[in-house]
Amino acid sequence: MGWLTEFFRGRTGSLDRTSNAAARAVILATRSSDITAPSTRSVSDQWISESDAISLHDVYRAIDIIATAAVQLSIDVERNGQVLPDSQRPNLIKYPSVFMDQADFIEQNVLSLVVSGNAYWRKQYGPNLEVVNLDLLNPHEVWVEWDREKNHLVYHYRGEKIPGDQIQHITRMKLPGAVKGLGPIQAARQELAGAAMTRRFASEWFDGSGQPSGILSSDQPLAGEEAKQYRDVWNGIDSETGQAIDQTANPSGIKVLGKGLSYDPILLSPKDAQWIEAQQFDTTKIARLFGIPAYLMLAAVEGSSMTYSNVEQAWQDFIRTTLMGYLRKIELALTSLVPRGQTVRFNVETLLRSDTKSRYEAHNLSLGRWKTVDEVRKDENMAPLTDKQREELKAAQPPPAPAPVETEQ
Repeated sequence: MGWLTEFFRGRTGSLDRTSNAAARAVILATRSSDITAPSTRSVSDQWISESDAISLHDVYRAIDIIATAAVQLSIDVERNGQVLPDSQRPNLIKYPSVFMDQADFIEQNVLSLVVSGNAYWRKQYGPNLEVVNLDLLNPHEVWVEWDREKNHLVYHYRGEKIPGDQIQHITRMKLPGAVKGLGPIQAARQELAGAAMTRRFASEWFDGSGQPSGILSSDQPLAGEEAKQYRDVWNGIDSETGQAIDQTANPSGIKVLGKGLSYDPILLSPKDAQWIEAQQFDTTKIARLFGIPAYLMLAAVEGSSMTYSNVEQAWQDFIRTTLMGYLRKIELALTSLVPRGQTVRFNVETLLRSDTKSRYEAHNLSLGRWKTVDEVRKDENMAPLTDKQREELKAAQPPPAPAPVETEQ
C-alpha cells in the first residue's frame, strides 16, 4: 500500500487523521467484490466439506450460538487499567472495516474461526503508516506457505501473492509447526460425515434402502412366474407390458387376493424409521465438539437434570471455555494494531449478568465498600446521578441512629 501513502503525501502534504479517513474512502472505492462461495465437496466416508457440515442443522445451530453470543458484545479500549472514553478510542476499533460495521466485523471473524479455524485481515495503511482498515478475507480462498529463503509466511489470495507483514492471521487451535489453525469441523470431519450419512439414510429409508413395505405370502406353492404375476398385480403393473395399469376403474385402489394369498405389512415406528436415538446422539456429540451446553442445543443428556443454578453455571462455563477461546485471539490481534500502551478487550459483563434479584443483592453488598452509586449505575447501563438526584437521595436517607447511652451500674 505504499502507493496510497505517496498519493496522500502529494495531496495533503501532511500525515494527519483527516487524511487517514480519506485513505479509507480510497480503499473502499478501489476494493473489488469479495463475494465468493466456499468450495464444496460431496460427503464420503472420511470427508465432509464445510458447506456440507453447516447444512446439518445441529452444526448450524452450534455455530449460530457462538456467533450470536459474540455479536452482542461491545469492545473496550483500556490504558493503565482504565477504560478510555469513546472520544479517545482509536478509530480502527470503532470502525475496523469500511465494508461493514463493528457488529458484522465481530460476527464474521468468529464465523471464520469456527468454520475454518482461521481468520485473515489484510491490513491497509494510511499516510501516517498506521492501519486504517482491515479487509476480512474469505478463509476458503487463502493459501499459506512458508518461504524458506526469506524465512517468513507468504499468503496467496485470488491469484495475488501477499507478504506476511500485510496480513494479520488469527488461528484457532494451531498445532506446533503448523501454519494454519484447526477448527471443530476440520478436527472431526469423520464424525460429522457420519452424522450427515445418518440423516441422509433416515430421509431415504423408505425410498432407497431396499426395505419392502410388506410381504405377500400364500399357503400354496407358487411357481416363479406365477409369483411374479401376483406381485405385479398387487403393485398395479401389467406383467406383459411392464406398464402401470390404469386405475381409473378402481380409484380407491382395493386389492383382491386369491389362492390363499395374504399381505403382511412391515411396520416401523416413526422413532425407528427416522433413527431418532442415533440423531439425538449425534446432536450431543456435535454440542460437545463445539463446546455448547446441551440445553442450548435442546439436547437431553441422560442422567442429568437441569435447574436454574446449573443452567447459569453451564452458561458461564460456555463463555469462559468456549466463547473466550475465539474472542481472546481477536482481542490480541486488535491490541497489536492500536497505539502502544492500549489494550483491547471485549466487555463480557453483559453475558455474565445474573438474574435481577442476585444482581441487586450483589450491588447492595458492594455499595459503600468498594463501589460508589455511580459505579453501580454504570454496571446497569444507567447515567451517573445528577446533582439534584444526589440531594434527593441524601434527603431520603434516614438519619443515623443515636449512640446508646451508657448508664452507671
